[in-house]
Amino acid sequence: MVVLGLCAGGSALGAQGAGRFVPCQGQRIDSITVDAQAPTVAGLRRVPVIGNVVRETHVVTRDDVVRRFLLIEVGEPCSELRRAESERILRAQSFIADATIEVIANAKGGVNLEVRTIDEASLIFTGAVAGASPAIRAVKVGSANLAGMGVATSFAWGYQPVLDDRLEVRASDYQFLGQPYVLSLGLVRDPLGRDDRAELSFPFRTDLQRYAWRTRIGKSEGTAQFVMRDTGRLTLGYTEEYGEVGAIGRLGPPGKLSLVGLSITSERSWPDSAPLRLVEKAGFRPDTAAEFAGRFVETRAARMNALLGVRKIRFMRARAFDALRATQDVPIGLQFGTLVGRGVRAFGSDSRDLFVASDLYMGWGSPVVAYRLQLQGEGIRPEGGLDWNGMVASGRLARYSRPTSTRTRIVSLEWSGTAGVLLPHALTLGIPDGGIRGFNKSSEVGGRRGIARIDERYFLGSPNSFGDLGVAWFADAGKLWAGDVPYGTTTRVRGSLGISALFAVPMRSTRTWRLDFAVPVHREPGAAKWQVRLSNTDRTTFFWREPTDVDAARARAVPASIYNWP
Repeated sequence: MVVLGLCAGGSALGAQGAGRFVPCQGQRIDSITVDAQAPTVAGLRRVPVIGNVVRETHVVTRDDVVRRFLLIEVGEPCSELRRAESERILRAQSFIADATIEVIANAKGGVNLEVRTIDEASLIFTGAVAGASPAIRAVKVGSANLAGMGVATSFAWGYQPVLDDRLEVRASDYQFLGQPYVLSLGLVRDPLGRDDRAELSFPFRTDLQRYAWRTRIGKSEGTAQFVMRDTGRLTLGYTEEYGEVGAIGRLGPPGKLSLVGLSITSERSWPDSAPLRLVEKAGFRPDTAAEFAGRFVETRAARMNALLGVRKIRFMRARAFDALRATQDVPIGLQFGTLVGRGVRAFGSDSRDLFVASDLYMGWGSPVVAYRLQLQGEGIRPEGGLDWNGMVASGRLARYSRPTSTRTRIVSLEWSGTAGVLLPHALTLGIPDGGIRGFNKSSEVGGRRGIARIDERYFLGSPNSFGDLGVAWFADAGKLWAGDVPYGTTTRVRGSLGISALFAVPMRSTRTWRLDFAVPVHREPGAAKWQVRLSNTDRTTFFWREPTDVDAARARAVPASIYNWP
């Protein structure tokens, strides 16, 4: 615990009105106290071994880190808008579970602010084991808040029986050089590719900001897998190089504003010359496939882009929407952003094509029943043509309801689709982050996908103050359409049913561990009878995150949303 800026004056508590919680109404701010807590340790005192590990490894968020996220300072008038936005920005950080800022009257006629934060568990440690040799199949270690400095680091390794092992190193500094800048670095080596990227940004965190900016560069090598009838699975590799620099500025008052900006983007992508055939227990063999001829080609795109957006958003506090018990800030209102870019030959573009990408978000309702919608899309119109290609679209519509204080129901529809994309890609029902649970071994591919879900959670309590415990049942149903993907298939409606065990550490954490047991209703030949999957995510920081197979088809150097860009 770190406490600074204590209330001065020994007679303060004895003065009339001092010590009371009051509204923030323009009073002078005389002091700001920061109280950073790590309830994880308190909850684990009943488990001495784990408690000792946590005490040795967890350092609470430093006082100066918390203060840099605040939009208010000592000596300034107390603004309720700035207080509420400061509180929300703190809660939005991945290493902070909850935050409150209380206003207390003092004997001088001013106020003292008490900032209280509760850290998320900072230790990252996961893995996978098997009964065969080697027993350890995967390990991930790191810290979500290294030494309390607001820096996340992680290292992961995964065993591969035939190909090279998977290695991953990631680091993010959320206050680079002591400023509200975010530096993110990632190095990934997959058995069939790589993904290297670096990004430095000043994110648009609040409507009170006047501007925001982003610059990034990266290179990816990956594969897309396709299925041939009765002859096995084909894999086609691809490479992407991209870079971007851009900025936006705010026009209008907070809560009802416009965003205007410019960016310069450059990207190049090209497929491998020929596909490989994946032969079971034998690895990859060179192959040819007629359907790939002329379908995926090399592209060079360098564009000057205009960034435009309108935003009328307020934030509603809601409990147990996307987390087991935690409170989150749900955007209520309307936001629309679009990017319009023109290819510039002088920058190295193949043509002066027209590129358009848009994002729409809507939210309405109450902490008891709420609706949220997000749509994303992009497309390219070649120079001198009227038809569009490179089209990628996705979206999600969800209804949140809380029939009781311990029960949450989420009903949602998700859809994704591509057309005329020149980068190798394919959508499946088995993708872990956007498919049907229980269909991880699904082999069918397509160009469009629709999925309906219902998920009902029950909060059971906080045993021994260790964390929050819950259970859930769920049902998924979805379908693929062939589209224009090579060897694409239009499937029947597939479905699955399942139950889940949920756990959050510490109590009221926004990050939830989820153990799903799913059973397919309509099994495919050779598919598993059931599937068990363990995941650990914080869904309170985003509403719709595109599945990786859809994201792989998108232009790399394009902000997906004015809301979360830069």
